[in-house]
Amino acid sequence: MFRSVPAGPVEVTLDSHPLEVRGSYNRPVLGCSSDVQTLEPGAYIIHSPNFDRHNPQNYTNDYTCTYQLRLKYHGILRFDCFDFQLEDSDGCSKDRLKVTYGSQALISCGRNTPRTLYGESLDIDFTTDSSGTDTGFLCTVMSKVSTSSSGLFCGRGFLEPGTYSLVSLFYPDNYGTSLYCRWDLSANLLTYSMEFSCRDFDMVSWDGSCEWDYLEVNGKKYCNGNPPPGEDSPLPVGQHVEVVYETPDLPDKTRKGFNCTVVVK
Repeated sequence: MFRSVPAGPVEVTLDSHPLEVRGSYNRPVLGCSSDVQTLEPGAYIIHSPNFDRHNPQNYTNDYTCTYQLRLKYHGILRFDCFDFQLEDSDGCSKDRLKVTYGSQALISCGRNTPRTLYGESLDIDFTTDSSGTDTGFLCTVMSKVSTSSSGLFCGRGFLEPGTYSLVSLFYPDNYGTSLYCRWDLSANLLTYSMEFSCRDFDMVSWDGSCEWDYLEVNGKKYCNGNPPPGEDSPLPVGQHVEVVYETPDLPDKTRKGFNCTVVVK
């Protein structure tokens, strides 16, 4: 059975929380369910029972909670944890949080906060045994839409010699929220070479960090304060380049975005 979850009513307040959920940006809380939950674009919260950042209380023993999360539209799901403190054990044999993303799984316990994960689907299982608890966890799941503006569409491409545009959604107006676009581009022949550059660039920098709004080129992230190469100094990328851009669900924190090019010679 499927259950659609809109990015609707606010159910929790998280003041002074890191970046994605801080300030007045409140998020709906996802409940445990044996049904598949399909997520509208936006950010959602999952947390352990009794979790309270301001008045920590331990979660319960002998507890099981399952989330089966899917996208409503083509895109990506992003999973992050901001608070994480479970009972520790060898091999996470007691209390644990398991996140399955695609064909891979990450199991976490103790104070080993799970790393950021991406997947077109996320299956999350929180289980506790009959002894020992801790303050638990607070994590977010962001449902992001894969879309771009004019120029090349998000996805894979094999390119002949020429100049190709990579442009953020709505450019030159401010880009949208909850976006994720990945270009996986290769020169059509090994004798060709490629260069990447941007003629215009404006993406939010969070206290000098390119964690939430960014343009990533072959693994290196760029945002304001750390802009990508300009047209006067294009970046040689050989026969292949992977470009990703991502934005959070913060509508009043968007900027103009970018207008970049890949040149194949």
